[in-house]
Amino acid sequence: MKHPNVYELIKALNMSEKRQFKIYSSRHIIDGENKYTVLFDILDKMETYDADELTSTLKLLNKETTYFKADMNFLYQLILKSLVLFHSGKSAQIILNESISAIEILYYKGLFTQCMKEIYKAAAIARNTELFSSLLKIMQYEKLVYNHHPVHKRTESEIIRDMAEINKTLQIIIEYYTLYNQANQIRIEAAKTRNIRKIKEFDTLMKHPLLVHDSKSSSIDGKIKYYQIYAMWCYVHGNKKEELQQNKKIISLFESSPLYKEEHLVEYVSTYARIISISKDMPDKLFYRELENVRNISIHTDKLYYFRVSTQIFNFSYSIELSRYLQQKQFSKASAVINDVENGLKKHKDILTPSYKITFLYMLGYYYFTVGNFDNAIKKINTLLNEYTEDERPDLYNFAKLLNLLIHFELKNYSYIHYKRASVQYYFKKQSSAFETENLILKFFSKEKNYTLDLERSLQNLKTSLENTKSHSLEKYAFNYFDWIDWINSKLAKKSSISMLYK
Repeated sequence: MKHPNVYELIKALNMSEKRQFKIYSSRHIIDGENKYTVLFDILDKMETYDADELTSTLKLLNKETTYFKADMNFLYQLILKSLVLFHSGKSAQIILNESISAIEILYYKGLFTQCMKEIYKAAAIARNTELFSSLLKIMQYEKLVYNHHPVHKRTESEIIRDMAEINKTLQIIIEYYTLYNQANQIRIEAAKTRNIRKIKEFDTLMKHPLLVHDSKSSSIDGKIKYYQIYAMWCYVHGNKKEELQQNKKIISLFESSPLYKEEHLVEYVSTYARIISISKDMPDKLFYRELENVRNISIHTDKLYYFRVSTQIFNFSYSIELSRYLQQKQFSKASAVINDVENGLKKHKDILTPSYKITFLYMLGYYYFTVGNFDNAIKKINTLLNEYTEDERPDLYNFAKLLNLLIHFELKNYSYIHYKRASVQYYFKKQSSAFETENLILKFFSKEKNYTLDLERSLQNLKTSLENTKSHSLEKYAFNYFDWIDWINSKLAKKSSISMLYK
């Protein structure tokens, strides 16, 4: 069921923002009882949105439902206005938006001296945080005031030249954003298709004049995009050492300008996430140092982005840490963080995007499978397959379908496998996403005798085929999602779970 905007907005509010809304709405709604506060409270208490339940509750409270849609829209606008007031002055962009409004009012009031003071103050903030679009708007007012105000810090020609330079800088940044978008699409396709042609396409992109050297941009924003593209190129080529260095250069750029970093903290955390992702294959000392750096990032609780950034820190640090333990077969260490992961998912569920939820669900399903907790494993995989679509994380969605078959095999649900295997095979054929590894697993499940009467012989044959496949450069990535050989070895050794191989 699609949730209305107002429901999603309410679920994104923290306790302070909810309290602010109650105060704000009480001041701006007159004429008896505030029905919008009542509507707000009902929506806030709902675990999932249900229009029929909402209407029934309103009727039980003797509230009018004739103009239901209009009331929902009005409540949405009321909450937004409350948020604007509550977060006044809490980011550079918000400050600039408020300053530009003040500048415009002072200009049309003819209070040019006061107007210029606001212009100089706002321009300094815009320059230090590289909010160039706002800076151009501010400078436009500076030019307008020029003909009315007797005292100026610079000539009209200097203002115009500065505007031209800022516009040129902004255009270069936009070009870098375009290149970044192209690079990211190639990176995604290269990972999805395992196709060497995409790598060559990236090599061609790197010959663009703006990607020859970072000096092509005078802005921090442009330089960061340059290094991000370079890092993606290293990723596609499998050069993790150089990719790590490029991301560390990005961190240095952020830290060279505290004001810029504060305004772009979301991207700063994302860069550190990539650093710990690369470091997860490196020695413990290096990995734990970078992990600690991420978890120690300071966030002011009154900032607009506090909950989003704190969610990012949870998401990246725990997903990468758990992934490291699973890949390195450190199942006891994985067990030590499982409660933190489960609790964090509940805490941040309203902010985490579907792709990140899928990542956690798959890893939790995989973890529970490896330790022999098949009931919990099937719960996680069922949630992934039933509540999300392949478009949100096609790679994990595909492997979840295969893991689902393995879990039902462990639960001895052979009739389910017999029924489900054909639809999974059709799904992969339709998606054109079945590579040799996936085909081998599906072939194993194609005949019931393979996983019942002739299990040991079938597993030995599957193991031999998978080991040959694993040596192929474009197939080895499949083993990053699930260690098929480990699973086979655990069955051949008569172990109750994969983790028992590492006791």
